Order: sequence, then structure tokens, then C-alpha cells
Amino acid sequence: MNGSKTISRRDFIRTTAAGLFLANLRFHWPLPAWAAAAGTGIHEDGASDRYDLTIGYSPFTVDGRQGTATAINGTVPGPLIHLREGDDIALSTRIVTRAGAARIIRRAFEYAQEFTYPTVTLVEKPNVLRATGGLMRSVARQVAQEFPEIELWETNIDAQMMWLLKNPQDYGVMVTSNMFGDIVSDLAAQLVGGLGFASSGNIGDHFAVFEPTHGSAPKYAGQYKVNPIAMMLAAKLMLDWLGEKEMADTLESGIAAVIRDGDIRTYDMGGESTTLEMAEAVVEHLP
Repeated sequence: MNGSKTISRRDFIRTTAAGLFLANLRFHWPLPAWAAAAGTGIHEDGASDRYDLTIGYSPFTVDGRQGTATAINGTVPGPLIHLREGDDIALSTRIVTRAGAARIIRRAFEYAQEFTYPTVTLVEKPNVLRATGGLMRSVARQVAQEFPEIELWETNIDAQMMWLLKNPQDYGVMVTSNMFGDIVSDLAAQLVGGLGFASSGNIGDHFAVFEPTHGSAPKYAGQYKVNPIAMMLAAKLMLDWLGEKEMADTLESGIAAVIRDGDIRTYDMGGESTTLEMAEAVVEHLP
């Protein structure tokens, strides 16, 4: 790889043997010793009062880690490319901590253990997002050793969407990061009838919040047409979390009975029943 690139001082460029990664951090003057050791250089652009970080490419070693970048104020062979944040380039960060990855992945295995699921599927994209996806993968492999009776499956987010649609019965517990979770959850919701049936829980060590995955749906405010089953199933999840299993099972049975009968159906189920009519039908099936 030849040439060099100029990035705004707000954008810290970290290189590893896996490639070039960007993160929105701020440089401080003077240049840190580790950056100088990496061969980086800060130069002032005569057309601006901002400093830019100029990055070229050649081998170096920092703290024993091999990298592939160096910069000497634009003197690296190859064209110099000037990129201004907001004008020529947009940067977003994806931050994954080892502690955060371990917490959510261990909880996935604990859930699988509690409800006797044989597998946990890690959904990531480490072949492209090598740093963050790679960290999720390595942590998952470490945590999986604590649960020898549960098999760890590793999939890429794009392929997983095809497999989930083709063989949904193969996947009981899936764990991933926030953005990929949004993608997986919407497809999973449609597989069971749509967002009107999809509940969710945000569960911490001591507190939890339960809600439908569709959010507030403000465009339907005051129309009384939205399917309330997602909210009811969120209440069922809450009861499970509180240890009220009998109540949770009773509520779920009432919902299942209404769906099975098919007499009361909201618009997303092909009917014309209102939100309140659906709720009243579920209540009628409770003991």
C-alpha cells in the first residue's frame, strides 16, 4: 500500500497488522511519545489553522505490536490526499470493551443454560470489522469454555440473515452488538408475525426495563389500531424476570388462545379489531 492520507486532528488513526482503524479522539500537543515512536508526524496546513495528521504506510513496532503505518509530514512516496471532516469524509466509531463483551456474552450463555438451549450463536462481522468483531469473537470463545454443555456458533451478520430466514428453528439464543442486534431483532420479529408480536427486555444486574421492540409508534397515536400483544408479551417477560412464572405462563396462555381462535385480529393480523378489543379478548381468556 503506497501513498499517504491527511486526516483532521480530531481523528486518531491507529494501525495494526489487521489494517487501518479510525476513532474520533483528539490529539494534544506535544505529540504523545507513543505516537512519535510510531513514526507519526503533525504538520500545519497553510490553508487552515487546524493541524492534520498525515499518515503514510511502512512497517513499525509499538509496544511489541506490529503495525504498517508511518508518517513524515507528507514526504512518504505517493500522492497526498487532504480530507476534511464534515466536507470530504464522515467517520463513526464502533467501541467494544472486553468487559462489556464478556458481560453480554456470558449472560447469553446463562440464558441458554437456564432454558436448556443447546447453542449460543455469536453474530458479528470480524472478517471486516477486525478489531471490534475480533474482540467479540475472542471473548465469546473464552466465555464458551465456562459452559462446555453449550455449543458456540459463530456467524457473520449478512449470512446469518439468510440462515435465520431459512432455518429459524436452529437458533434459540443469539448474541451480538447493538447495531447488528437491531437488524437481527427486526427479522426475528417478522418471523413470528411482525413488530406487533415482538417484545424486548433491557436487563441489568439489578434493574430491568421491558418494552415492545417497535417503540412508541407515534404515527399511530390516537388511532387505537396497534396490536397490543407485543406490550403484553413484554409484561410476560417482566413477570418471568420477577420470578412470577405462574402469572407469566397464564398471561402467555391467554394471548395464545386469542391468536388461536382468530376471532379478534388487529390490522397487522388481517383484521379490523381495535387495540382495546384485542386486550379485552386476552383478559376474557385469563382465569
